[in-house]
Amino acid sequence: DQLYGADGLFGPTLAVGDAAVNPDDPGFIEGMKVIGAAGGEEFNERLNERLADDQQGNLIYGGQAYDCAIVIALAA
Repeated sequence: DQLYGADGLFGPTLAVGDAAVNPDDPGFIEGMKVIGAAGGEEFNERLNERLADDQQGNLIYGGQAYDCAIVIALAA
């Protein structure tokens, strides 16, 4: 069986914590593939360095949010 998820489903607490899919069995979604919008590898590494410890790896829409911030700054 294959289980795929889109970017709206992704979150760093998907398998662990109070909001987990199955708190009693974190391996429940083992092998799940999540496809999401993210920046390039180098950008993601730089972004990840600046994220709080509990947000590490949560890079969905990071590139898009960065682009929006730059456009707003240029328009101001």
